[in-house]
Amino acid sequence: MLLVGWLVAFTAACERPEPIREYSIRMDVPEVLVAQDRMLGLIVPQAPEVWFFKVVGPDDAIEYAAPTIRQFLRDLTFADGRPDLEELPAGWQLGTARPMREATLMIDTPTRELELAISRLPKSGGWDDQVSMNVNRWRGQLDLADSDQPWAGGEPFEVVGIDGDEPAIWVDLTGELGAGPGAMAGPMSGMAGQPSGSSAPPIGRPAADVPPPSPSGSPASPSANSDKLKYDVPEGWRDGKMSMMRLAAFNIGPAERPAELTIIPAGGDVRGNVDRWIGQVRGEQPPADVVDAALAAAVDLQVSGRQGQRFFLEPADGADDAQAIDATIVPLEDGMSLFIKATGPAETLGEERQRIGEFLESISLVE
Repeated sequence: MLLVGWLVAFTAACERPEPIREYSIRMDVPEVLVAQDRMLGLIVPQAPEVWFFKVVGPDDAIEYAAPTIRQFLRDLTFADGRPDLEELPAGWQLGTARPMREATLMIDTPTRELELAISRLPKSGGWDDQVSMNVNRWRGQLDLADSDQPWAGGEPFEVVGIDGDEPAIWVDLTGELGAGPGAMAGPMSGMAGQPSGSSAPPIGRPAADVPPPSPSGSPASPSANSDKLKYDVPEGWRDGKMSMMRLAAFNIGPAERPAELTIIPAGGDVRGNVDRWIGQVRGEQPPADVVDAALAAAVDLQVSGRQGQRFFLEPADGADDAQAIDATIVPLEDGMSLFIKATGPAETLGEERQRIGEFLESISLVE
């Protein structure tokens, strides 16, 4: 009987279910594993222009290259108003020519290749204001709030090859590229990263929802409309180069002398943009009375039920082969505006003026 009782007890113990164990599992991603983007930028006064040097990429790649980038920019010299790029650090090389950039330097790192974009614009307004505007725009690209600190948190940076009363400003920012509204940066006074004539594509990881550009010369179609914008494409317009910044882009006019039209949402005041655009088509900073005249000559119009202004800005000499700008500014909410801007030969923009007007009338903003 004792043996039987022991066997029954042993069997019951073997069949007893395992106790339920509870574990706490961390659902958030540890901060050390979160991929971050980092931006290094330098804004250099070189009267009558401002030069912009900017690189964006994953934090680990930027960290690897940062000491060399800082030393290269600290030793920078200018010849005839342009930076001397004859001698580059080991592992760097001059990239191929890019539209909307003065130069691109390719930087090799163990994890990825970085691009140091170099561009310039006419100096516009007060130095402190111009710097703060651009640094805050860069902060927006990394989903960082605007800063009300001097130079928006930028720091004075010694560059060997410059002198003057205004310091070069260094920026080192970390955030998430493309997360904030500032990532869709467009025309603004003294906009960094964009040389004369157009809007530069951002450097770094492209947005996942941006469609790839069509082959050059392919016809544009209403399918290019985005979820933010609807429009009718005039006959003969061709798909242009898209970027994270652009809601739409077209090549317009004849193939032998095309112009480019882009649509970009951005901040910036009207006068500052007109001042900058006139500087682009004339090659020098315009006097105040020329800007006043352009503002007075603006054409008022309605775009998607909103009051806008259209500007026709042409070179002073009136040459057909010189560059001109046909730009429309439509105010949106929260200090933003929609910029519909065509840049190209004056003759081409003159021929396309009516079609651009019809395009503007067809635009509908999707609420």
